[in-house]
Amino acid sequence: MPKLPVVATTDPAAPKKAVVTPLNDQTATFTIRGKGGPFVSNNFSQEAMLMWAAQMEKAKKPGDPKPPKKPRDFKAEYLGSMHIAENGGWPGINAAAFRAGMVRACKPAGIEMIQAKSGIFIEPDGFEKDTQVPLVKITKGKPAMFIAYTRNGASGVDIRSRARWAEGWEAKVRVTYDADQYDFDTILNLLARMGRTIGVGAGRPGSRDSAGQGWGTFIVV
Repeated sequence: MPKLPVVATTDPAAPKKAVVTPLNDQTATFTIRGKGGPFVSNNFSQEAMLMWAAQMEKAKKPGDPKPPKKPRDFKAEYLGSMHIAENGGWPGINAAAFRAGMVRACKPAGIEMIQAKSGIFIEPDGFEKDTQVPLVKITKGKPAMFIAYTRNGASGVDIRSRARWAEGWEAKVRVTYDADQYDFDTILNLLARMGRTIGVGAGRPGSRDSAGQGWGTFIVV
C-alpha cells in the first residue's frame, strides 16, 4: 500500500505548542530613608507569645478569680519589640512588610495586585533569631525606648513600650522582580509610592486597623 503524503495543516483551531521563555529575574538595590516621622517597631516577642500560650493552656472554670497581674517590665517589652537577626544581632524590619506594601501600592497605580504577588520579592539580609522571619537590616539610626498608650479593640486602652528610630533612619531594600512583567522604573516608583502612602511598622498610614500616625514613611534615595 503506498504511503500517503504528509500535508501541513493551516487550521486555526489546531492545537499550538506552548512556548515558555526562561525566567527573567532581576534584582535592584534601593537605599530608603525615613521621612515624615519615626519608625516604630511592633514585633511581638517570643517570650510574650510563650507566656500567652501558657495562660491559654490553663483550664479555667466559671467563677474562678482572675490571676493577679504581674508587674510590667517595660525594658523587656522594648527589647522584645525589635526584630533581631540570628546572625549578627542587628535590628531589622520584617521583609514581608515591603513586599505587602509594594503589592498594595499597585492598586492605585493601575497594576493588578494578584499579578504583583507572583512578580515581586524582597531579598532578606538575615532571619529573626526566634521566628526565622526574613529581615531587612536597618543600616542607619539607633533605637530608643518609646512608651505610649494604644487601644485594644474598641474600648480597651493599654500602655506599651516599643523601639523607635528617629526620622532619618536608613535601610537597603533588595527587590527581585520579573523583568518580563516590570521594568526598573516601575519597581522604583512602586517602592517610592509605598514609602509615601503605606509605610512600615506601628502607626503607619497604611495600617488596616486605623489611619495611623504617619509613622514609618520613607523616601527612596
